[in-house]
Amino acid sequence: MDKDTLLRNLRNLADAIVLFYGRNCEVAIHDLSQLESSLVYIAGSITNRAVGAPATDFLIEHISKYGDEAPDLPPYSTNTSDGRPLKSSLSFVRDAKGKLIYAICMNYNVTSYLNAIATLEDHVCMSTGSDDGQSIETFASTSEETSEAIVRKVLKEFGKHPVDLNRDERISLVCEFKQAGAFRFKGMVEHVSKLMGISKYTLYSYKKMCPDEKQ
Repeated sequence: MDKDTLLRNLRNLADAIVLFYGRNCEVAIHDLSQLESSLVYIAGSITNRAVGAPATDFLIEHISKYGDEAPDLPPYSTNTSDGRPLKSSLSFVRDAKGKLIYAICMNYNVTSYLNAIATLEDHVCMSTGSDDGQSIETFASTSEETSEAIVRKVLKEFGKHPVDLNRDERISLVCEFKQAGAFRFKGMVEHVSKLMGISKYTLYSYKKMCPDEKQ
């Protein structure tokens, strides 16, 4: 089956899933050969994205870590940009040689269910607890938004401001950016090098010192 025919079939499947689950459901199809504008079809409208939007920071990090061996992910929790809680899942479509072609992302708005749970808890005086409300995925409309989301996430996890780092720490930070898939986007080498106060040539030299990541 050629790629265009496969996409047509996936689009039909996405439409069928959304029709089945209703207005709280969204299915996004990403072409992994063009991460900066990977969204080639979206059924439903939960994350307010349109065709041409980039891959999410979470998706980029996942395929940067595992390459063509990236496993499908069972349902996980995330949030929209306006704070609505989602139940999401991620599945991959490969060609006959095992190379990743498409990512199928399902998002389901669970706000009404959580509201119902809260109402029931009020009546029975019980609490199921809650998570910290932190989103692990950014549903961006532009590649710049995804790039900035990756930068923010890496810096937050690293825990130190780039200008305060010694050489070994700067190398480690560059490796963190590489593992998160930051350098898959155009202009990110220049952006990260400026952020760290080093030249892009120094960044390239640091990048060569990183453990090889599957691409």
